[in-house]
Amino acid sequence: MIIEPVQGLAGAYDFGKEYLAALRKRCDETGALLVFDEVQCGTGRVGHPFAANLYGVKPDMITAAKALGNGFPCAALLTSPKVSAAIKLDSLGTTYGGGPMAGARPSKRASKPSSRSICWRTCARCRTTSARPASWGR
Repeated sequence: MIIEPVQGLAGAYDFGKEYLAALRKRCDETGALLVFDEVQCGTGRVGHPFAANLYGVKPDMITAAKALGNGFPCAALLTSPKVSAAIKLDSLGTTYGGGPMAGARPSKRASKPSSRSICWRTCARCRTTSARPASWGR
């Protein structure tokens, strides 16, 4: 099951913790993998490193891009230990992988104290605006 936990097109529409937790439970019951597409909403854009952190729901995979490279085109796939154990060499492909710049950019960004604290500044800003999704609380 692939889901974008916070829909970014034409605003910010989230599914909320209860829905995502129910989806996690159903995936566990059926043996399906839960994938959070956080290309747009991840990497600090919801006030936490990922929406998965915000909602306390653990997907099997998280896709990340856009803000990850701070303007440079790069992407990442974060996986659970279960999924990591199943991935074999050359089983994944990417249009943004392989280059030294694409690998160095996210590492450089994440290592800066200002980048690490941007999540908390975003979270504080969300608490003071009415433009955030309703399930984020007021």
